[in-house]
Amino acid sequence: MAINNKEKVKLFDYLTLFEHEIKNNHGHYDLNDNQLQTFINENDIAFCSYQAKGIKAKEHEAYFQYKYTTTNKAHDLMRHIRNAIAHGNVIKKDGYFWLTDYTTKGTKTLDAKIKTDVFWNFLTELENTYH
Repeated sequence: MAINNKEKVKLFDYLTLFEHEIKNNHGHYDLNDNQLQTFINENDIAFCSYQAKGIKAKEHEAYFQYKYTTTNKAHDLMRHIRNAIAHGNVIKKDGYFWLTDYTTKGTKTLDAKIKTDVFWNFLTELENTYH
């Protein structure tokens, strides 16, 4: 199933939000926020480093396996999501979004799977951790 027009607009809206608000606010988003953690636990979302071996993130309902390049894992994740969208590396299949991001040399830095409806709510929850 292809990404529909409404979803395309929402993806573009995230790109705009990232470029105008998130990008320059490094360190102001928090994956450990209590409300976000409740959402993560309720939706069985796993996170791990892309370099990790033996992590069973893919056994969860949703996962984000990505490369941390700064001390703020939330900002890194938001940047990888932005890159996946901007470079057309978001696929919709069976009610899930599959996202990937790569370096300019072609090394994968994000591998993610999340239900489409949960994805939008996750982004909102993550954006709400701004402090």
